[in-house]
Amino acid sequence: MLPVLLAVSPAAAPVLRPQEVRALPGGLDGVLMLNDNNPELISGPGILLSTFGGSGHLDVPLSGRFDLFSHHVYAGTPEQPDSTMWLAVVAQPRGDEPVHLSLLSGSTALSQATDGREAQAPFLPLPERMRQDGSTYAGPGSRVATELLLRQRNPDLPKRWTLAPGAPTTLLLLPIPVQGLDPLLNGRNLQLRLQASGPLSVATLSGPLAWRRSCRLRPFSRGSRPCTGMGSSNRVVGAPGARVQRLGRSGLRWRRSSSVATRLPGPA
Repeated sequence: MLPVLLAVSPAAAPVLRPQEVRALPGGLDGVLMLNDNNPELISGPGILLSTFGGSGHLDVPLSGRFDLFSHHVYAGTPEQPDSTMWLAVVAQPRGDEPVHLSLLSGSTALSQATDGREAQAPFLPLPERMRQDGSTYAGPGSRVATELLLRQRNPDLPKRWTLAPGAPTTLLLLPIPVQGLDPLLNGRNLQLRLQASGPLSVATLSGPLAWRRSCRLRPFSRGSRPCTGMGSSNRVVGAPGARVQRLGRSGLRWRRSSSVATRLPGPA
């Protein structure tokens, strides 16, 4: 065989292009943001994020202005193709006085709605440039951010809550259904801008709650067994006044219409 000769070109000289780095105008505000995104994929009951006191919690009191960001994906299983994972937001005053909590603005959306009623935003390919008319988005996070920038508020979200001391109050109970989807995968994005009249704790929780057609959330006291289902559709339910119980330092649980209450033992 004849030897193969390789031509080696000289190394190219570097090309330097001086650039100026400028600071962006303005700055971040001092509003605390609760970021509930870890783990992103949820598969069972658990405490996702908690500012309550005690072991396994952040133990951070919230007061005045603060924001909540939550984004989670639920993957169903072939054994339960019609299952729904529920996302709950609960809050409790830190003291012995009631706290008034106001929703200044907020929105939530699913990746895919299964009942034709929930706000949805499937991931769709978009051109490089489109006119923003309030309905230009791809994915639930894109829709929620767009609605917040346009100062829109999801009409299914309550405007305010009155939080009684002594036990957490359910602010929101939101479904992440997978029935009829292929693959069995769905996500939900939630962003809230809140104002509290006093110090409180907030937690987000996940769990497969049982529900019945005639069920509605309502307040309950220790020892009672109220129904905490969602009704015949998977619409957003604000449920102001619905309560959950705190079990000492072992965590939170939801009371259900069945005799067994789902206990959420620590961070998911």
